[in-house]
Amino acid sequence: MTNLEDLEKLHDLKEKGVISEADFEAKKAQLLQEVGNAKSQLAYCLLAFFLGIFGIHNFYVGRWKRGLAQLLLTLLTLFMGILVTHLWAVINIFTIHTDGKGQEFEPCKTAKYICGILGILGYLWTLLIVFGMAVGGVAGYSMAMSKYQANELENYLSMVSIKAMTENGGEGLKDTVDCQNLLLAQPELVIGKCVAYPGGKIVVSGVTEEVKRNLLQRRRMQEDTQGNIVFSF
Repeated sequence: MTNLEDLEKLHDLKEKGVISEADFEAKKAQLLQEVGNAKSQLAYCLLAFFLGIFGIHNFYVGRWKRGLAQLLLTLLTLFMGILVTHLWAVINIFTIHTDGKGQEFEPCKTAKYICGILGILGYLWTLLIVFGMAVGGVAGYSMAMSKYQANELENYLSMVSIKAMTENGGEGLKDTVDCQNLLLAQPELVIGKCVAYPGGKIVVSGVTEEVKRNLLQRRRMQEDTQGNIVFSF
């Protein structure tokens, strides 16, 4: 019930003789004082829109616990919690109409709907940015890992080629040999099957497309008709 409705009810009670003129004037003065102290819905909505992730709008109207919860959620998560506090602030714009003591705001429905709608659009934009950053981070990690694997595989093939050339007193390989049989250890991220052939050729099969693209940009690396990587030495 608003203060205006309270005043009208109070007037009706006086007209019916339920309360005296003095009681009416005292209650009327109290209601008018409350109206003068009412928090502005316009200010609440603007604070929620611009500073809602810090709970400033709730501090403004005396809702200290809620404001503190929003502030801590934002700061203690190093701003990763803004997806929650931003949406929380938008919901506050539409649902909170009284201060911490239960007194209604000085109404401004235009601010409520404009700030609320803009807040929703801002939240969707924030979601889009976070999603883009997540996708970019995953893609960047995948590219970096593929490059790292390509480097490891190239280093491994170089070691295999050196070992292959020193076989048989420096005459090189006489038969086809599995690379693992030439070296006692492999790099941690070697992938695919590796075979060394006489005449200075190593063929690696089962390499992922991302790693293959990285390898084909380097010297001595080619792709055969079966899609294998061929390393010449």
